[in-house]
Amino acid sequence: MTSFHLQKSCSSKRHSLFVLCLTLTVASRRVRADLDDPMSSWREAKARLKEKILSHKVSTTKISPVDDNVVDLRILFWPIQVLTIDELQQSVTTVSYVELSWRDKVLAWDKMDYENISVLSLDYQDLWHPNMVISNSAHDEDKLLQGNERLLLDDTGRVLMTLPLFSRTSCNLDFTNYPFDKQECDVIVFPLFDECQFTMTTDNVSKLTDPFKINGEWSIEARSADTEMYTWGQKSVPILRVKMLLRRSVLFYIITIMIPMSVTSLMTSLVFWIPPSSGEKVTFLVTIYVSTAVFINFFSDTMPRSMSDLPRITIFLITVMLQCFFALMATLFVIRRYEQEVLEGSRDSRDVDGRQMKDGASRKREEMGELSSKEIGALNITEIGALSSTEIGEPFVEYKSPQKEGLGSKGFGPFFGESALGNHNFPATKMKHGELEDNFSCAKTSPRKVKCQLKAEQWDLIFFVLYHVATVPCFISMLIPLFK
Repeated sequence: MTSFHLQKSCSSKRHSLFVLCLTLTVASRRVRADLDDPMSSWREAKARLKEKILSHKVSTTKISPVDDNVVDLRILFWPIQVLTIDELQQSVTTVSYVELSWRDKVLAWDKMDYENISVLSLDYQDLWHPNMVISNSAHDEDKLLQGNERLLLDDTGRVLMTLPLFSRTSCNLDFTNYPFDKQECDVIVFPLFDECQFTMTTDNVSKLTDPFKINGEWSIEARSADTEMYTWGQKSVPILRVKMLLRRSVLFYIITIMIPMSVTSLMTSLVFWIPPSSGEKVTFLVTIYVSTAVFINFFSDTMPRSMSDLPRITIFLITVMLQCFFALMATLFVIRRYEQEVLEGSRDSRDVDGRQMKDGASRKREEMGELSSKEIGALNITEIGALSSTEIGEPFVEYKSPQKEGLGSKGFGPFFGESALGNHNFPATKMKHGELEDNFSCAKTSPRKVKCQLKAEQWDLIFFVLYHVATVPCFISMLIPLFK
């Protein structure tokens, strides 16, 4: 019994010893791994460095890094893209890259003491930072720094702050050359008053534009940043003025506005090639005028609504409407001239018929004047009437039979006897000749005046040339800003 208990006690001791040895082995391996792991030492060094920086009086009290009462502040403000332009509020919304840096020597450290750590990331509120505002901001929030930025502190004590900035600033917009306009806008940044003074320095980082692909209505064609001194009372404050030259993308406006209106203007001139006899000239112009009015109503939604000067595109559209009105007035004149030509043509045809009748009567009088009295007596009434009706163009007087009227044995009566014919006493014939002379007396006394007048087709050609002479300068004046 005793030996059994001794064996049991020995086995339990061996088990406990085995567990203890295993635990010590695992613990020693963990300690050895921690000692051999460089990451743990780097973390420990970073923790010690951060504790040192944050426990420094400069950090806890947020004292400015004054060096001879002047803080050397380097600022980089680089506009990247224009988001929107508000014509009514005269404001521009841009996306910019901002970089601020200053140096505080007391925050420097030897990186060899901290596992070669040269950069430490800190929160915005951990260190002192300048308070910057945008003086020409068009938004309620005019602060440059919003409080959620990160600070990078290097081993030399230089603090670097980088942030993307969405800003809306006021700008005096000029839409005279719309839609081929360029806008010059400024962004003015200055530090708020502090117990120290600032010297601001700008850097040029044109290489920043390479990775960015800009798409939109507006593009930044040029940018520059300069520092100026602004006197406020008895204190001078350095300000940063960032200038931007904005250019509108014109492809949309050329395709949707310029080309349709140019084609409409050219189509209006085609009315002068439509013959006046067709009767479709006015209908053609009214159709073009209505379509132009509808197009201008559609285009008015894209026009700038706040304008100090009248845009060129508006003048261009008004010119197109005036051209249509001019074409309408010219067309009415041509139609009126065409109607006069038709009336004059019918009047001339009647005059030609009258002259032919006059010439026939004159020849007949000459022929009858050459006849002797016996030859005239030999003519009977029927021959004279037929001759008169064919040559003079008007039926002769109908005479009754002389036997029925008892007018003489020869059948001519007292007025048409041989003695009367011998004396050329022809009352009826003289009456008809007298009427013909009365009818054509106006042609003798007031001959027809010949006027040198242009025809309707010639007026159409003249108006077509004048229309294009007035149109070409208008198009050239619209396209000049495109090549500036």
